[in-house]
Formats: sequence, C-alpha cells, structure tokens
Amino acid sequence: MRYLALIYLAPGQREGLRRYERSVLPVFKRHGGAFERIWTPVGPDAAPDAEAPDEIHLLRFRSRGRARGRAAGSGNAGAG
Repeated sequence: MRYLALIYLAPGQREGLRRYERSVLPVFKRHGGAFERIWTPVGPDAAPDAEAPDEIHLLRFRSRGRARGRAAGSGNAGAG
C-alpha cells in the first residue's frame, strides 16, 4: 500500500518538518511503513508558488491492514 502526501510548509518550517520525520520514522517502521521517496519539486532559488507543494512524500506500508492498524492505534480513542 502506498500513499502520496503533498506537504505545504509555512515559511521557516522545513527544519520542524525534519524533526517530525525523525520522530515518526521509528513508529512507521514498527507498523511496516517507510518513506519510499521524498521529492522537493521547487528549487531553493525559485519564485514562491502557493499552489506547488514544498515536498512530495511517497510512503509505503507492507499491507493495508498495517496502515489501518496505525490509525486505529493512534491514541484517539475518544474521537468520533
């Protein structure tokens, strides 16, 4: 199972995204997931484009059940 995520960042938030990625990578791995690819479609010298994502992430889980298990076990028992 693969997921494509378009990431839009507020100015100055790229390092915050990197910290988040480092913190969730162990959780992804425990649930059979991995960052398969990360693209930066716009170069650092390009003019800002509000419609273009800052990054595109291709995420992979070994199976659909593993990906669902991640969401079900996320600690949001009171939600819904």
